[in-house]
Amino acid sequence: MRKNWWLVIIFLIGLAVLLYPHVMQLINDEVAEAKVHEVQETWNELSKEGRTEIREEANEYNEEIKKRGRVGTDLENIDFTDSAQDSLTTGSNGTEDDWRDRGEEVNTSNAYAVIDVPRLNLRLPIYPDSNRWSLANGVGVVPGSSMPVGGADTHTVLAGHRGMATKVMFRHLDQLSIGDVFHIESISGRLTYRVVLTDVIRPNETESLGIQNGEDLATLVTCHPYGSNAFRLIVQGKRVNE
Repeated sequence: MRKNWWLVIIFLIGLAVLLYPHVMQLINDEVAEAKVHEVQETWNELSKEGRTEIREEANEYNEEIKKRGRVGTDLENIDFTDSAQDSLTTGSNGTEDDWRDRGEEVNTSNAYAVIDVPRLNLRLPIYPDSNRWSLANGVGVVPGSSMPVGGADTHTVLAGHRGMATKVMFRHLDQLSIGDVFHIESISGRLTYRVVLTDVIRPNETESLGIQNGEDLATLVTCHPYGSNAFRLIVQGKRVNE
């Protein structure tokens, strides 16, 4: 009888180990969705004057980014490997530092916008930088790219982990193809982008991430292949009217 109890205990332990990643993934999905709702409520609660002020600050920042022409640092500074364990790193020229240089106070634990990819059934908060905390909890703006508020002569580049044991993140980004759409929800409302380019590049190949005259672009980026930090998978969208 005692032997049977040990078998039951071993079975339950094995079952718990198997179920843990799936249960944690469900919990993390709920946490991410709660953060998405929090972002939306924050925008809705702002006064007209408050929304205008934030949009003007973002537009001024994007004007400065436009002068650079493309991201201020390459993608080599972002570690997408599984060994990062919920963390990504950026160089010292991060978005948060850029804002502080302009005298802006940025609370990087507050999500700035939301990325919505219908085909992947994916909704994640977007944070205004791509430090370890931000990329462990959502998607981050790559240093030197435009803030995700839309407009001509902007190109926001959003980095996401390829996935972790308990979080999907950008794991299935390679399933997107030309013609698919994704949305960014920010202070500017719901912005829709149609995929016009998918590519695999080296971390220092940032030519495709530059500002294009008159265009409103958004690029999603993660590592490639899964589990490797050797290349970057990019999915680039051009703004369209819904």
